[in-house]
Amino acid sequence: MPTETFRHTVHTDVPPATVWEALDEEETWSKIPGVDRILSAERDASGDLQAFNFEANVGGRAYVGRATIAERSAPERILWRIQTPDLGGTVGVDIQPEGDGTLLAVEVMVQVDGFLAAMFFPVITAALGRGFGEAVEDFAASFTA
Repeated sequence: MPTETFRHTVHTDVPPATVWEALDEEETWSKIPGVDRILSAERDASGDLQAFNFEANVGGRAYVGRATIAERSAPERILWRIQTPDLGGTVGVDIQPEGDGTLLAVEVMVQVDGFLAAMFFPVITAALGRGFGEAVEDFAASFTA
């Protein structure tokens, strides 16, 4: 199955603790490249975000998908496993202190899970790649102190 990975690193003036808190809010993930809207979310007994359902429009095609937590290494890294009917992959955010702010590294890996998606995979990955850096910059700008 073909895969494609996109990665962009950006600085935000917001402290790491604030960024980490925001990463546990489902509305934060509606700002990540490839997610347009959060439909629902699930939390564990301690209140940590564990999963969310989302809508995405990639390459002119609408997808409904589910993200489930794959790794949570507080307060440094969060990784979501993404699944839609045609595409799968991961979305990860690594954070580290940088001066008075935070360095964010966002990585999205996309993998084909269906025949139709395989045919259109170049169009899908081109659409994701176009503007990925700018979308990560906007994601980082959405954090507030």
